[in-house]
Amino acid sequence: MERRESTLQIDAVTRRNLEIDSSISGREDATLIALLDSTVTAMGARALRRQLNRPVNDHEELRARLAILVELVECGRYALLRDALRPIGDVERILARVALRSARPRDLTGLRLALAALPTLRAFLATLSSPRSTAIAAAVSGHDAEVALLQRAIAEEPSAMIRDGDVIAVGYDTELDELRRISTHTDAFLLEL
Repeated sequence: MERRESTLQIDAVTRRNLEIDSSISGREDATLIALLDSTVTAMGARALRRQLNRPVNDHEELRARLAILVELVECGRYALLRDALRPIGDVERILARVALRSARPRDLTGLRLALAALPTLRAFLATLSSPRSTAIAAAVSGHDAEVALLQRAIAEEPSAMIRDGDVIAVGYDTELDELRRISTHTDAFLLEL
């Protein structure tokens, strides 16, 4: 949860002059974000952009973040964290689509992969000694029931659109499986009649 008073408010002119996300010359590669962005997820890129445009001014928050960063860099384990984050898709956008009831089948497979990656991420965070990483690890839930449901219900490689079919996994719904059998073996079904 962001509060307006907890961030430094930077007006548009100052942001432009600081060349945070757009340069005066118009070159995208000549910005602070272009220099710093080596994120591996879309959520990370958005978070970096948000943090650079609205920097936090709460000293305790900054110290907690810095403690995690120092630990990751000093022990050289930031690459392990990047690897743990890599399979996680754009969960923010996926959940927005789910909430709006406009999620596509591939969104659900992305959500399944992201939720399945959480135990690895939680285990990694638990190995860090900073209080903030320990708190984050404790707050990360495995969502085991949701992962199991998505693994049972959604096909391994579903179609891009629901209308194309092959979204629900075989074995999840016996009536649907029967209709699929009839659809693919129409001749045999007619002979049985």
